[in-house]
Amino acid sequence: MKVAHQYAESARVAARHVRRDGMESLKKSEKAGDIGQDDSRQQSDRVQKMTDETIAEIDKLLSVKEGEIMQV
Repeated sequence: MKVAHQYAESARVAARHVRRDGMESLKKSEKAGDIGQDDSRQQSDRVQKMTDETIAEIDKLLSVKEGEIMQV
Protein backbone atom coordinates (compact mmCIF):
# COMPACT_ATOMS: atom_id res chain seq x y z
CA MET A 1 0.00 0.00 0.00
CA LYS A 2 2.90 2.34 0.74
CA VAL A 3 4.25 1.85 -2.76
CA ALA A 4 0.86 2.73 -4.28
CA HIS A 5 0.76 5.93 -2.23
CA GLN A 6 4.29 6.81 -3.33
CA TYR A 7 3.39 6.33 -6.99
CA ALA A 8 0.25 8.42 -6.57
CA GLU A 9 2.17 11.23 -4.90
CA SER A 10 4.79 11.14 -7.67
CA ALA A 11 2.00 11.44 -10.24
CA ARG A 12 0.46 14.40 -8.37
CA VAL A 13 3.83 16.15 -8.22
CA ALA A 14 4.36 15.56 -11.95
CA ALA A 15 0.92 17.07 -12.69
CA ARG A 16 1.78 20.12 -10.58
CA HIS A 17 5.09 20.54 -12.42
CA VAL A 18 3.26 20.52 -15.75
CA ARG A 19 0.84 23.13 -14.37
CA ARG A 20 3.73 25.30 -13.20
CA ASP A 21 5.43 25.10 -16.60
CA GLY A 22 2.17 25.98 -18.35
CA MET A 23 1.54 28.96 -16.08
CA GLU A 24 5.09 30.23 -16.63
CA SER A 25 4.65 29.93 -20.37
CA LEU A 26 1.40 31.89 -20.22
CA LYS A 27 3.03 34.63 -18.16
CA LYS A 28 5.90 34.91 -20.62
CA SER A 29 3.49 35.09 -23.57
CA GLU A 30 1.45 37.77 -21.83
CA LYS A 31 4.55 39.76 -20.96
CA ALA A 32 5.79 39.52 -24.55
CA GLY A 33 2.43 40.76 -25.80
CA ASP A 34 1.60 37.57 -27.70
CA ILE A 35 -1.68 37.13 -25.81
CA GLY A 36 -3.90 39.52 -23.91
CA GLN A 37 -4.53 39.57 -20.19
CA ASP A 38 -8.06 38.17 -20.56
CA ASP A 39 -6.82 35.29 -22.72
CA SER A 40 -4.05 34.60 -20.25
CA ARG A 41 -6.52 34.40 -17.36
CA GLN A 42 -8.82 32.17 -19.36
CA GLN A 43 -6.00 29.81 -20.24
CA SER A 44 -4.72 29.85 -16.64
CA ASP A 45 -8.16 28.80 -15.46
CA ARG A 46 -8.22 25.99 -18.02
CA VAL A 47 -4.77 24.78 -16.93
CA GLN A 48 -5.86 24.82 -13.27
CA LYS A 49 -9.09 22.98 -14.06
CA MET A 50 -7.25 20.29 -16.02
CA THR A 51 -4.74 19.91 -13.18
CA ASP A 52 -7.53 19.53 -10.63
CA GLU A 53 -9.23 16.92 -12.82
CA THR A 54 -5.97 15.02 -13.24
CA ILE A 55 -5.28 14.97 -9.50
CA ALA A 56 -8.87 13.85 -8.83
CA GLU A 57 -8.40 11.01 -11.33
CA ILE A 58 -5.15 10.00 -9.63
CA ASP A 59 -6.91 9.94 -6.25
CA LYS A 60 -9.75 7.87 -7.73
CA LEU A 61 -7.34 5.35 -9.20
CA LEU A 62 -5.47 5.16 -5.90
CA SER A 63 -8.65 4.36 -3.99
CA VAL A 64 -9.49 1.62 -6.52
CA LYS A 65 -6.00 0.18 -6.15
CA GLU A 66 -6.29 0.32 -2.35
CA GLY A 67 -9.50 -1.70 -2.61
CA GLU A 68 -7.75 -4.29 -4.75
CA ILE A 69 -4.84 -4.52 -2.33
CA MET A 70 -7.13 -4.91 0.69
CA GLN A 71 -9.03 -7.79 -0.96
CA VAL A 72 -5.87 -9.86 -1.15
